[in-house]
Amino acid sequence: MDTIDQLIDSFDSNEKNKGRKYREFLYHCFTKFEKEIKKIKSKKIINKYITMRDNTLSYLIQHEKEITLKLSK
Repeated sequence: MDTIDQLIDSFDSNEKNKGRKYREFLYHCFTKFEKEIKKIKSKKIINKYITMRDNTLSYLIQHEKEITLKLSK
């Protein structure tokens, strides 16, 4: 999933604890989408971004172990 890889590439953390780093990453993803949503005026596009954000966060939560491994590289 390209969006996930882009989010991982844009994430930077000095946290050593994998669990905390993963939670920081979830927060990073949420705030990235929020910044985009705040820029947009169209309700239709805002709803698209909200759906994309919710789906992305859901995917990240369902695949926690896989994402944690990617973050530790």
